Amino acid sequence: MENSPKNKPLIELPPAPHYEIRLKSFEFWRDSFLIFWLFSFVGHLMEYVWLFVLWEFGAPPDWQNIPFFVIAAPYGFGALAILWFIYPKIVKHDLKVFDSFILSAIATTIIEFLSALAVVIVLGHNPYWDYSDQPFNLFGFVCLRNSVAFGLVSLLFVYILFPYTAIVFRKLGSVRLNYMFWFLFIPYILIQIGRFFYGDAAIG
Repeated sequence: MENSPKNKPLIELPPAPHYEIRLKSFEFWRDSFLIFWLFSFVGHLMEYVWLFVLWEFGAPPDWQNIPFFVIAAPYGFGALAILWFIYPKIVKHDLKVFDSFILSAIATTIIEFLSALAVVIVLGHNPYWDYSDQPFNLFGFVCLRNSVAFGLVSLLFVYILFPYTAIVFRKLGSVRLNYMFWFLFIPYILIQIGRFFYGDAAIG
């Protein structure tokens, strides 16, 4: 009776022991960086997709505020926040989809706010996004529309993208993951140094 199709959960989540916070583990930081890089890059692509959608609906896209081939770090940090603090709760406490949405929306909104604050502190202003013209915004850093959107996208991450990513990581094995880490980490650090001293124009 327990194995009948009727009693099978709609969404099955694999356990995530490999992504528990283990600050002294190289594997933890390696996998965290790979997750960060992957979903930062995916977020960067999403920015272009969103501008194409706006373009199709007649809104003038602001292409210049998206630097060429620079991964969007807030998306990566948002993915890590969900992976470290929310995904384990979903697995352990079997949270409902709506509860997962609320927690993810809160986490990603906090990440976006802190990211905007950091940009303003470093550059004096935020040239990348400004929600001042949106209802229910806070200092132009975050707004309700994007919080809802991020919460919905986070469900895709939690229930589909991350479980498949974890499966791929297990199949790749530690040696290949190490190669991937160094192959991506060193150029990423060099790019960030270049951006700090020369701005986004230095890398395209």
